Amino acid sequence: MKGLAMELAYTEETARLRCPESGGVWERLSCWDAGLSASLRLVDSRWRRLGKTVAHSGDAVFWLAAAAVMFFLPGTPTWQEVALRLVQAIVGAGVVAAGLKRLIRRPRPDGPPDGLYPIHDHYSLPSGHAVRVAAIATVLGPLIPGWLIAVLALWAAAVALSRVLLGVHYLLDVLSGIVLGGMVGLVLMLVG
Repeated sequence: MKGLAMELAYTEETARLRCPESGGVWERLSCWDAGLSASLRLVDSRWRRLGKTVAHSGDAVFWLAAAAVMFFLPGTPTWQEVALRLVQAIVGAGVVAAGLKRLIRRPRPDGPPDGLYPIHDHYSLPSGHAVRVAAIATVLGPLIPGWLIAVLALWAAAVALSRVLLGVHYLLDVLSGIVLGGMVGLVLMLVG
């Protein structure tokens, strides 16, 4: 079973990482977050490929294409409602995430670029993927059966965690993204 084990970047160096005693709460929290996130980074290429697949399943392009197909499906208006909710969640999450990233300006973790994210989006807090998938799961919740809600919630958590495992976000980026995405989804449900 050794061949199936995930290899993380946890090393003696990351275990000994100490944050300065001085500085504000945000500096100490950021240092702790950076150390923990670095130790969670996947090293093994097989697991990284799986992580990339999971991460990309939360890409906006994929969900917008799915919404376009659903909107034009013949039959009940339910597909159109799902499509409209998806588009609202994606746009709402995008506006919130982009606005906060520009305001907070927390740099992404150091390391090799994994895809286009670090090239076109230099900031990490909050994770746009985490905001998006949490908003999608929240707005679709009332429209789907209970067992599918559980699957959707697990998928959203997997997408968010994959961003940390790939080293393109810190753990606090995705945790705050999940909370923000849930709030975006709730607001959209209240006004829509």
